[in-house]
Amino acid sequence: MTEGAGRYLRDEADYATDDEERTYREDRGYPKNARPFSSQQTVRRLSDLLDVADRCAQIVRRGEPTFFADEIDGELLRAAAERYLISIGTVVEKLHSDYKDALPDVPWRAVTAMRNLIAHHYDKVDDEVVWQSISRRVPELVDALGLTGGVCDAVLPPHLRNQALRPSDPFPGSTP
Repeated sequence: MTEGAGRYLRDEADYATDDEERTYREDRGYPKNARPFSSQQTVRRLSDLLDVADRCAQIVRRGEPTFFADEIDGELLRAAAERYLISIGTVVEKLHSDYKDALPDVPWRAVTAMRNLIAHHYDKVDDEVVWQSISRRVPELVDALGLTGGVCDAVLPPHLRNQALRPSDPFPGSTP
């Protein structure tokens, strides 16, 4: 086995030998993500996003006064909302660029920027912005992604449906 033969490329189970990687680059160029698109993986991630959005909706149902309360309940709700926004941003970061490119009107950068703000600059987090995010922005994201009816292959753009990464062929279209 050559050095770097099992090198990690981008995401779980995306390993390649140096020869496979070189062939892939020569034949197809290097995409934004160094892995092929998988509709099953995308549906799974969108399902995760929808689960977290439902948890945000549960916080919103508790009401704005409860969210901003000085008691422990308010503090816990604010902390949970921040964690959920970090989760949504992480899911969005992991979505394949082919999927995100197919939906250019979705504010992908704003979602990841919010995640980065909360995760890395927690001292600058404004509770009002967090409330607006969970009460307005998250439902808007769910609508923009077409997830209001749940998650299935139908939420994917037509040209991305039923595409799967086959474990025996990590670089479809390339020749060994």
